[in-house]
Formats: sequence, C-alpha cells, structure tokens
Amino acid sequence: MKSKRGAAPESATASVATLILLILLFLLAYLVLLPKEAREDVLEGRNISFDDFNGNGDDNGDNGDVDKEVLLLREPGVVLPPGKNEVKKDFASINLMESSQRSARKLADRITVTRTLFNNNYKDVDFEIKDDNLEDLNLFFNVVEQKGGLIIELNGRVIFEGVFDINDLPIKLPVDDLSRVNKLRFMAENPGWALLSTNKYVIRDIDLIKESSVVNKQELRKFEIARAEAISDAKLEFFVNCIEINRDQGILKVFMNRRNVFLSKVVCDASQMSFDVPDDYFNDGTNYLTFEIDKGNYVIEQIRLKYKFDEGFNPQYFFTIDEDQFDDIKKEDAKVKLKLRFDNDEDRKRAEIRVNSGTVFLDQNDDKFEKDISKHIEEGENFIKIFAKDEFNIVLLEVDFIKE
Repeated sequence: MKSKRGAAPESATASVATLILLILLFLLAYLVLLPKEAREDVLEGRNISFDDFNGNGDDNGDNGDVDKEVLLLREPGVVLPPGKNEVKKDFASINLMESSQRSARKLADRITVTRTLFNNNYKDVDFEIKDDNLEDLNLFFNVVEQKGGLIIELNGRVIFEGVFDINDLPIKLPVDDLSRVNKLRFMAENPGWALLSTNKYVIRDIDLIKESSVVNKQELRKFEIARAEAISDAKLEFFVNCIEINRDQGILKVFMNRRNVFLSKVVCDASQMSFDVPDDYFNDGTNYLTFEIDKGNYVIEQIRLKYKFDEGFNPQYFFTIDEDQFDDIKKEDAKVKLKLRFDNDEDRKRAEIRVNSGTVFLDQNDDKFEKDISKHIEEGENFIKIFAKDEFNIVLLEVDFIKE
C-alpha cells in the first residue's frame, strides 16, 4: 500500500520521534547535573561561566575558599603589650643519637629436611626486610638430629655447607645480598652413591638477630621574629641528658641560623647550659636553632631562648588591592578576610588590629580568629598593625581575597 503524498513513512516518523525524545532526555540530564546556580542561569536565559563553579557543583565562595587569592601570609610570633619587653621561647626536647639496636625475629619453630640419591626434601623459609639502616643480620638455630652435611642458601647463594657444629653459629647473612623479600633454603647434602642412605636434619627455633643503626645527629627548631633589630640580651639555655655513659663523650654544637653559638664536649650530669647569643644572628621572619652531635646518645631538654624586645613593638604588614579587586569589593562580589591562628586556646588574647583607618577588636581564648575586613579596605596599598594588650603567640596571619 502506498503512503499518502507529502506524508513521511511511518518508520521515518518513529525515528524522528525517538531522536527528539533522546535529545530531551539528554537536556534533562544536563540540567540535573549542573550546579544549582548554573541551572538557574540556563532556565532564566543567562549565559553561564563555568569558571564560577567547581567540579563538585559547589560555588567558589567562602565554602572552602576555592576561588581565593592569598594577599598576605606571615608568622608574627610573640606580640607584647606596652610595658613588657622580655620574651621567653620554649622548645620541645631533642633526641640526638648514633647507636645500634638489636632485635630478634623467629622464622620457624621446627623443620625437617631429608635427602637421598633420588629425592631432595628441602624447606624454604621466607622473611621480609624493611629496615634501610640494617648493619648486621645473623642466623641462629638448634639442631636436634643430624646425619650427613647441611646446606643453607640465601636467595640462591650458598652461605653454609658442611657437617654442622654448634661453633658454626651464628651464621652471618650477607647484607648486600638482601632484598625486600628473601628466601632461606635448608637442605641436606646428597649422600652420593650410597643408594640406601638418607641424610637428615631436624632443626628447631630458627631465629634472625638483626642489628640496625639508629642515627639522628642533627635536629632543628624554628621560630618567628617580626623585627630582629628589636632584640637584645639574648640567652639560650638547655640541659643535656646522657642516655649512654661513656668515657669518651661526643661534641655538641649549637647553631643560630647556621652560625655557631656553642661548641663543647658533652659532660654528663652537668648543670644547666646557659650562654649568650649575638643580637645580629637573628633574622626577620623564620629563624632556625640547630643542635648537632658527632657521636653518642643524648636528649637535649628544657630548651629556652630568652631575649629582650623593644617596648611597645607592634607588628605591621602591607598588602596590595588592585583596581579590579577593589571594584569587586565595592560591588560586594568579593570580600577580604583576616585570619589569625594562635598556639593555644587557653590564654586570653586581646588586641586592637588596625586595618588602614579602621579597627578590628580581638578578645578571645580560642586558637582561631576570622574577620571580614572588606569595609576597611582601600585601593592600592593597605596595612595591618597589631596593638597587643596581652602577651600571646600568633603562629599565622593570613589575608585572603575571596570571590563571592
């Protein structure tokens, strides 16, 4: 039967309907997967900028600060109120050592190996080595029954061959031949043409004795100083506790920013060490205090750095806002946030924080402080200055420009 003139065949009409349905389903899925804000833009006929959205469908506002530019990042350190000019910095203890550690590991309780002219009943024992500082590895075991000779291989290399005697122990394993996973093979020697003879070994308590070097000859502690020229009368104090008492102790060196401030042979059970640190050894920003020994095993304890600071010191920092950023702030499309982190959440922290001509007040015990300072921001150069009313330690000061 012929179709009517001008009408599409039924199969073609069905294909077009199927194609339209697939397109509609695709558009529906597309809208569902879009972020909420982008979906609203599409439905209302606005253009979308995918730069405004992250891969999780969340906007890049203050949720995780994805669209964020760090304008300022500093570690101010201790701030002081007016009238107080002495600073004490305490540091965690330091373990300095060059020693060996011995440990035992059981590989097997009991194995039996036999061998005839035609049959070799050997045993493999696997073990793993994870220690990169391995110095020595020795094999111990007890032979409770033996006939003939014994062969021991490590990773295919013979490390013992012959009739076993107790004086052969320990058997030293070549450290250079070790890998991460290793194989020890125990087998009896071939009895040769003694057709009816069987060589046999029954071995118990197979142990590995491992000796590893423990080395930590140098360790450092770091701290922050906002204005090095304000320091005077600096002293460093500590105690040295000897873990091992030897007649020949090591040499202890102490460095401030790679400059030697102390060098002496360690004297065990000595009183507190105290010595001056030159004022010009300090740097603005991060400073490093390094302890180093040549040998021995020591714990450096009660490490304290004391110095005087100019009275009334107030840390001050600068950052820049360009024209585009300032326009975004005025249109409330962006904001500037001040973040402070402190070293504890117990002590009270009070301060006036000047942001250009504005003031932000800090009065809390928490170890975090965040404040929107957009209303105090100016185009071009901006500054932040902290006037402390208590002594506290600011471990991090951050100013962020965040797009809304």
